[in-house]
Amino acid sequence: MPVVTFVVYLLQNGRISPIIVFVSLSLFQSLVDPLMAISRLSQEVAMVYRSWMRISEFLATCSKDSSTSTSAESTKTNSSTETPVVVEKATWKYESVKDNDEEEEPFSLSNIDLKFERGKRYAIVGSVGSGKSSLLSALNREIGLKSGSFSVTGRIAYCTQRPWIISGTVKNNILFQQPFDGHRFAQVLAVCGLDKDIERLPNGIETVIGERGLRIRLTDW
Repeated sequence: MPVVTFVVYLLQNGRISPIIVFVSLSLFQSLVDPLMAISRLSQEVAMVYRSWMRISEFLATCSKDSSTSTSAESTKTNSSTETPVVVEKATWKYESVKDNDEEEEPFSLSNIDLKFERGKRYAIVGSVGSGKSSLLSALNREIGLKSGSFSVTGRIAYCTQRPWIISGTVKNNILFQQPFDGHRFAQVLAVCGLDKDIERLPNGIETVIGERGLRIRLTDW
């Protein structure tokens, strides 16, 4: 920008003095930070707008009962108790996203067949980006089903890779608005191995954590 400005000035006036050059350079330098801030602000505004639109679309979707069977054509109750999760030729697909006026092809899981039997443990193994987390999100009805069917009997407890902590006490984060049962609460702490960690906190289970409370690092747990 300074070079173009000096060239235009020379073309209009024929000569330029050192004083004008040095003063102009200092003014240009003082404009760098504000111009960079405007550029960053425009990017943040665009990100906020896109995030708001996605959140609005998500909140507008209809919630579905987790104890029913879902198919691309109809919904029916799954009566199987020995196989609580059944997927038959299911295809899930994310909604398309337009980036710079170009519609990108969304990620999809195609023609999936699987069964989870009661009382067994399963591990979904694959490379990075292969769709492991997407499959779990699909079973939790967070991705649109395009074809096939799947059924989930009972309730689902889904723990993502990133923990989500509400601003409140440790006790509130564990109960999550459920009634307090001292015996069950102690069992949960024991199963999760949090007994010693709770003892290290200044106020035990009543310690406030989150944005307005004690900041807990992952290495502390």
